[in-house]
This record gives sequence, C-alpha cells and structure tokens, in this order.
Amino acid sequence: MVQGIDLAQGGHAMGDTTTHGGKIVMGSPTVLVGGWMSNINPRILIKKTTIPIIVLILTLAASIGCSDENTPLIQSHKENSMLGFGNKSEETFVTSSPIEGKILNGGLPVANARIVRKVRSNKNQDWVVEEFSTDENGFFSLPVREETYFLGLTQFVSATQVDIEIDGELVNFWYSNNSRGRLYSEFGGTALKKLVCELTNEEIIINGDGYGILTKCHWSNMPDTKNTADN
Repeated sequence: MVQGIDLAQGGHAMGDTTTHGGKIVMGSPTVLVGGWMSNINPRILIKKTTIPIIVLILTLAASIGCSDENTPLIQSHKENSMLGFGNKSEETFVTSSPIEGKILNGGLPVANARIVRKVRSNKNQDWVVEEFSTDENGFFSLPVREETYFLGLTQFVSATQVDIEIDGELVNFWYSNNSRGRLYSEFGGTALKKLVCELTNEEIIINGDGYGILTKCHWSNMPDTKNTADN
C-alpha cells in the first residue's frame, strides 16, 4: 500500500488504483503520463521523491551553519541593531523637569503653603504624587524627576500637574505634557527664567513642538502665546 503520493501533473491513475483528493491511496498504479503507459513501482517512486528532499535539507543546514557575518541574514540583523531595532537596553527619561519660582495670590506671596506635584508616564500611568511647600516669601522649587525603563518602539509620554493648597483646597496653576523625555523638553528645551505664578490670572495655553502647557504663570523667556495657542 502506498500513501500520500501526488499524481504527476497531467497523469491519470488507471486500473484498480483508488484515488482520494488527488493522492494515490492504494494499489500498484499504471500511470498515463504524456500519452504513455508505464507501470511504476511505488517503492521506487518514494525513493526518488525522498532522496532529493533529504539532500535539499542537508544543503540548507550546511549553508546556515557555515554562514558568516557577511551573509544577508546576519548582515540584516547587524544593520537592524545599529538602527536601534532589537536593542533592549534601558533608557533614562526626564518625566518632569525642574520648576522654580514665586507664587502670588492677588499680588501677595503665598507663604508656607503645601504644593502637590503629580506626574505620570509610560511606566506610571497612575499619578505619582509628591509634596513640597513654599517658603515665607512664596518661593518654591521642584526638583527633576527621572525614570529608567525600556520602551522599544513605544512613544514616550509624560504629564505634570502642580497644585497649591489655598484655604484647604488645591488650586491648579501648572499643567504640562511632554513627548521627548529630555531635560526641559516640556518647556521647549530651556529652563524657565523668573517664573511668577499669579493665582488670579487667567490660564494661558502654549503648544510647542512635542509639548504643551496650561498655566497661570509667566516667565521671562516664555514663547509668544498668540502664536502658540492656535497650533
């Protein structure tokens, strides 16, 4: 009995051979090929079919085993590694850059008040909460916050919200987001200078390249809000 042998293209099984789905199931067939009748021993047919396949497999195995770094497959892998694909090393990202300045309420310094900074990012999608305070002159200073992890092809994102407690309630005076992850990248690349946050001010919107800001604060090197609010 012979199983699983394809009929030759254009061939037809004859005699007492049974076919199923284009394959010989049993019998010793007489096959008509190109108009000629011939008796084929199934064992010879299997042998002739199997040997070339084994040779092909051995050839492929030898070529893979003997490949050096100049072969296309390995060279492609090396090029991808140089471009950063497949690189699984961790990076350090700035999720919140330093902010320092003075907080006023109706022109008066907000002294010794609690400040709450909330930061979230790819790694911490729930807010990470930190607390600080102003001094007796309403001055505050928030340090840099960094996180180290592997992103792969994922886009980095982070957001920072800063509130101050006034009469038992938190008042928001700063919100920013960032898609660069570098120091001061959520401010356009430079530190904020002479920052003053007046809580009675209307909020302003600044849209930059890879960042956005919503704030009650002003600073000496801030961009022109007339040009950025509509971006």
